[in-house]
Amino acid sequence: MYKYSRRTANIATIIGVINWCLNFTALLLFLAIIIIGIKHRRDLRDISLVLTYNTCFAALVTCLVSAVMTTSNLSNGFLTSNFTFCCVWGLLYDIFQCSIYHSYYLQAFYRLCRVVFYKKKSLVSYSFFIMLVIGQWSFSIIILLPPFFLN
Repeated sequence: MYKYSRRTANIATIIGVINWCLNFTALLLFLAIIIIGIKHRRDLRDISLVLTYNTCFAALVTCLVSAVMTTSNLSNGFLTSNFTFCCVWGLLYDIFQCSIYHSYYLQAFYRLCRVVFYKKKSLVSYSFFIMLVIGQWSFSIIILLPPFFLN
């Protein structure tokens, strides 16, 4: 059998520290984008900004959950002490990661509606895209909850 060596442990620790540093950098970047966007906002009813904030928020919380998981791996493994707690963090990571991809779909749909269906004003309304963002988050949660409850 393969024996876990000290060299392998050192490499895993180095990779974990690099991962944590990259997560922390991404957290600061996404937080800065959101803060600068809110501080220098042009219009509260700008759909493209709402979709950008949606993507940045999903990426921000994904990086936050990933940083907590990496911290757990580098420290005493506080996530692995309780299996349900560990599964909840994994579920949160999956939900937020799924929301990132769905937010890209919403951005592409917005561009499609602005270019191809520009005469249909209902497809580029602010309230319609707010409902789509809420639906995107709801869909991400609903699609990933059954595997969690079915173990």
